[in-house]
Amino acid sequence: MTHLGNVEATVVIADDDALVRMVLRRAVAKRGNPVVEASDGAEALVAVAASGAPLIVLDANMPGGDLYETLDRLRSDHPAVEILVMSGDDRLAPTLPAGVSFLAKPLDLTVFYNALDRMLPA
Repeated sequence: MTHLGNVEATVVIADDDALVRMVLRRAVAKRGNPVVEASDGAEALVAVAASGAPLIVLDANMPGGDLYETLDRLRSDHPAVEILVMSGDDRLAPTLPAGVSFLAKPLDLTVFYNALDRMLPA
C-alpha cells in the first residue's frame, strides 16, 4: 500500500456534497491518512484548528462563508496549512491567492493523489 506523505498527517475534506466527501474520504483513508470532514466553510476552519491537519481539500462553492474569506482566515490562523481548492469552474484557478493549489472537478483520482503527495509533509 502506498501512503500519502506522512501517514500520521490528517487531511481535512471540506465539501457540502456528502457524496463527494465520502469518495474523497475513502480515497485518502485507503492511502493511510486520517480524515476529518467538514460540510461548510465555518466547519472547515474549526476542523483545521481542532485536528492540526497540514492539508485541507476545500470545495470552492460551499455555504458558511465566502471562499476568499475562508482562505484569508486559513492563511491568517494557520499559515503553514496546505490548501487544495476544488471547483467545476476552472476559471477560478487564476483568481486564487499565491500558494493555494487548484484541481478541477470532476476529479481524476490519479491527479488528486499526485497533488496530495506533493502537498503532504514527508
